[in-house]
Amino acid sequence: MTLLAGVSLLVAFAASIPFAIGWATRARSRAIRTLNEQRYNLLESIPDGIFILDHAWRFTHINEQGEALLRQEPGTLIGRRVDELLDPLASELYPELVRVRESGVPLERLQHFQSTNRWIELRVQPARDEMLVYLRDVTERRRAQLQIEESERRLRLVLTQAPAALWTCDRSMRVTPVSGAAIDATRFSRDEAARAALIRALSGEAVTFETRDGERWMQNQVEPLRDAEGEIIGAAGVTLDVTEVRESANRFARLAREDAMTKLPNRLALNEILPPLLEKAKAEDASVAVLFIDVDRFKRINDSLGHSAGDELLRAVTERLQQMVPVNALVSRFGGDEFLIVMDGIRNDETAFALARDVLDVFADPFEVFGHSLSVSASVGAALYPRNGEDPEQLISFADEAMYQAKESGGGDVKFYDRLMHVHALERLSLEQDLRYALVRGELTLEFQPLVDLRSQRIVAAEALVRWKHPLFGELSPQSFIGIAEETRAIVDIDRWVLREACKAAVRVREALIPDFRISVNLSPLDLRDTTFPEWLSGLLQETRLPPEALDVELTENVFVQDSTAGVLAALSSLGVKICVDDFGIGYSALGYLKRLPVDQIKIDKMFVRDIVRDQHDQGIVKAMATLAKTLGLRLVAEGVETEAQFDIIRDLECNYVQGYYFFRPMAWPVLWDTLEYECAPHRRAGGRIVSLTKSR
Repeated sequence: MTLLAGVSLLVAFAASIPFAIGWATRARSRAIRTLNEQRYNLLESIPDGIFILDHAWRFTHINEQGEALLRQEPGTLIGRRVDELLDPLASELYPELVRVRESGVPLERLQHFQSTNRWIELRVQPARDEMLVYLRDVTERRRAQLQIEESERRLRLVLTQAPAALWTCDRSMRVTPVSGAAIDATRFSRDEAARAALIRALSGEAVTFETRDGERWMQNQVEPLRDAEGEIIGAAGVTLDVTEVRESANRFARLAREDAMTKLPNRLALNEILPPLLEKAKAEDASVAVLFIDVDRFKRINDSLGHSAGDELLRAVTERLQQMVPVNALVSRFGGDEFLIVMDGIRNDETAFALARDVLDVFADPFEVFGHSLSVSASVGAALYPRNGEDPEQLISFADEAMYQAKESGGGDVKFYDRLMHVHALERLSLEQDLRYALVRGELTLEFQPLVDLRSQRIVAAEALVRWKHPLFGELSPQSFIGIAEETRAIVDIDRWVLREACKAAVRVREALIPDFRISVNLSPLDLRDTTFPEWLSGLLQETRLPPEALDVELTENVFVQDSTAGVLAALSSLGVKICVDDFGIGYSALGYLKRLPVDQIKIDKMFVRDIVRDQHDQGIVKAMATLAKTLGLRLVAEGVETEAQFDIIRDLECNYVQGYYFFRPMAWPVLWDTLEYECAPHRRAGGRIVSLTKSR
């Protein structure tokens, strides 16, 4: 080749170099674009979050799932720095990325991000100028895994800690322990009941049975074990030690049948004891006696000395009854102050009568309770099987009715059931129902019994006494229905009605006949437990225009020893109402209450007046009461004066007032009005004596 030709070739080659460089550059750019597109398409096709950061922590690529995990709008992250994001996940992720870049070591782990409570499978791959970050949200999978692990942990705990044993049994009845508490696998083959239960389980039946292992009781639950085709290949069982459960159940059963205070069998136990005793008596042609015992006036002891004293008395009664009964008799506490004695093997009535008399003898000696010597009696009712009934509940009911008859006769007595008592019980129930409507129907009336001033021998006051004109039984005395009214709380409405009518009657007498006339009304302890009662009474006095000092309220002395009534008593006294102790001397109060509480008058109980003529002790008691009243500045009333001899003694003892049949019986309002008009007549005011008037009648 010539030199010219060579030079021409070089010139041509040099001229083509820029073109070749441009072509190469364009080709490289196309290749990079293609590579980026391929990488972008690859990133978008991955279902997990993935993104690429450059050396300045800027996003250069991120797929849709990555944007979702970082909670960013699509297309807003390219070119932004990862440490500028406010997303909690990005904030927790950034320190991990820094550590990877500094160490150059790839990262691959499961990480719990606290801020979002998400579990993320994290992979970070560092490069020279870039970093690939892979995020997979495995929260739901992780939660499911944690639940499985927790279930497995609990199962392991049950299997290792619970007092239960898991075991299997093949068709040859060979028992193999699986886990849990140790069991004696040979016990099942020795125990006939267990073998029978396993046979039933291998026949396809789920079985529960108990076995005994020395002093321990085991409960076994067995179910058939089947293969994939449903064929029974054995049984699987759980054995649980239930010794403590059985002991607890037995203990609770015993407590449920035992009175907590006296440790006697209670009503539930009695209901279980009586039926087999009656069946035994029927087979032996014998009798069973059921004695119902009620402590007389027990409520007064509770009210006077407190419930602790009442409980102590019941325990003392329990001890005496248990010491008294024969071996074929059982003492139980029926409830409150009521006891039952059941005696079987009775061949004649005298045995039952003797037992009843022995019960009364138990109460002959006083009971020492918290420093008090309490003379207590009991009312006893008895019913006999099969004479009075053959049903346990019926026998108890009949004995209860007989007991009420003994109580109504004054207590300290025994009554054996007869059919007339049942009639009486039905009448009492009828009275209880009718009493609820007696006020509404206008069946209640008042009678008045005057009080006579011993000094002037004139009527100065009257006691208002409620009567019930029953549409069927006629006029009923308070003794026949006041107790029922107390039990049903109807007494509260009755007392308020009596107060209203009595106050209106007293106002009429004061305005027309005797200006300083007083009226006396008996109140129930229930009235004193109502803290609004003084306010109500004050309103009544204003309404009727009766001065407070003209009203005497009579209360039995057990009311005065109840701390809960002190505030109401003080409020009544502040009104100006006079407070009187009724039936003084027969309760359990202490004389200190007469000094401490606002008492204006005491009323000697008629039991001390009845025999005062021939009984020196009664005379001494009444004289002491008169001295006490004078010393304390109290008015003294003697009630139940029925003879001239009684009156003469009472007058000599210097009582202030007397009341009784010797002067006046209780009388209706018109009769009282006529009597008072006669008292106030001019010839009476001239000096006539009411005593001579009474005697002339």
